[in-house]
Amino acid sequence: MEVKSNRPHPHFNFIQQEISANLFVFQYFVVSLRPKLDDQYNV
Repeated sequence: MEVKSNRPHPHFNFIQQEISANLFVFQYFVVSLRPKLDDQYNV
């Protein structure tokens, strides 16, 4: 039980990884779609 308490919470680590992965994908989509939006709206 002592070893288990010393380790970081696995659920929290999983959530952190999910958030960073989602941010990475979101940034990728924004960067890849930006030129198309600029062409469409002539910004």
